Amino acid sequence: MKKKGLGKGLEALLGDWQEAKQLEVVFLDISVISPNPKQPRKHFDPATLQELADSIKSEGLLQPILVRPKESKYEIIAGERRFRAAQIAGLKKIPAIIKELSDRETLLIALMENIHREDLTPIEQAKALLTLKQEFELSQEELATKVKLSRSQVANLIRLLSLPDNVQELIQEGKISAAHGRILAGIKDPKTLQSCLDKILKHSLSVRELEQAVKELKISPKRRKPSLAQHLQELEQQLEQKLNLKTKLKGTQEKGKIIIHYSSPQELDKLIQLFN
Repeated sequence: MKKKGLGKGLEALLGDWQEAKQLEVVFLDISVISPNPKQPRKHFDPATLQELADSIKSEGLLQPILVRPKESKYEIIAGERRFRAAQIAGLKKIPAIIKELSDRETLLIALMENIHREDLTPIEQAKALLTLKQEFELSQEELATKVKLSRSQVANLIRLLSLPDNVQELIQEGKISAAHGRILAGIKDPKTLQSCLDKILKHSLSVRELEQAVKELKISPKRRKPSLAQHLQELEQQLEQKLNLKTKLKGTQEKGKIIIHYSSPQELDKLIQLFN
């Protein structure tokens, strides 16, 4: 199994723990360790946790978790997945590195460690990015640079958080993809959005099929208000049809004139009769 890195930020803090001799690794009772309530990752896949637990049973926990003193216990800064797997494996003590860190530093490390995790859901990743952006008052460009993602990647992820809660939950559960979510996030009309969502769930629409469905379901843009020239031209045509005479309208919205052309005494008589 390929060894995963410690994550952006955390690696810079600790380096490779096996080589960082100045960092003391201690064995703590698992009962005195508690998760970080601000941990970005909320979902831990039971199957992969069990796989890691089986590995821990046979080889032990090879990498320590990072904790900080919290009241009479220790709070996890990084390594909650290893902690949970160790619990499943039945370990009583696990290796840990204890660091005195502030709430702000703890949050930063927890966020940075998780943002690039493959098993983090897009919604969890988006929430971690948004928290990092708000907590440290970063522009979107600064945030993208800090987490080593493109600006468009950051924007697309955070955009998912504009979706209704039920749609976010479907992405969280893996029932629709983040790509589906990005398309749905562009739909402003709630009824159109729900209609598209129903089609995804009922017909297992691909992203391309969803794009086509959006084109078919979106309400047509409101007709632009015709210009004054267009309006006068339409009135000219209507008058010409009613009078059967050439007509010209000139002026503004407030005032103007109507010119009616006649080319024979008969046409003039006809016009006079219309106004009698």
